[in-house]
Amino acid sequence: MNKSGQGSDYLLGRDDTDWTVGVQASVPLYSGGKKNATLNRSREELLQLHHQRDSLANHIEKQILNAVHLIRASYPGIRLSRDAAKAAQRNLSLVTDSYERGIKSIIDLIDAQNQSLVADQRSANAVYDFLIDIMEIQRSAGNFFLFAPKKELNAWMTRLNQYMNSSL
Repeated sequence: MNKSGQGSDYLLGRDDTDWTVGVQASVPLYSGGKKNATLNRSREELLQLHHQRDSLANHIEKQILNAVHLIRASYPGIRLSRDAAKAAQRNLSLVTDSYERGIKSIIDLIDAQNQSLVADQRSANAVYDFLIDIMEIQRSAGNFFLFAPKKELNAWMTRLNQYMNSSL
């Protein structure tokens, strides 16, 4: 049963001059060390997060340095594989000439052709290996500089060339 409206306080023995005020306060006298335990747990979790961040930073740095070392290996491979392809082409030329004169057999000619073809493929693959290594650096560093404006790309490639020439 709801008693509200004008005069409802009169039924309860109150009139317009009566006031009611209440204040409530609670103080935990004993919490069993819960606050200290929560604080210690939070500190340990923070310390663990710091260690995880440091570990992740070390892992990223390791990936970047590994990618740089891969580039240091694959970049000279481009020049070396092109030199090998040129040498295989010259060899094919000499063997072809010798075959035409009757000095070399068909097996020697086919072998020289095969070597020339394989050397050309390795030369092309060396370029792709280098580009894959460049992409690995970009992925590890989180910076895709190959898509940057030409000026920034040239500056980055110049720094990379200087690094690789100074460390070779």
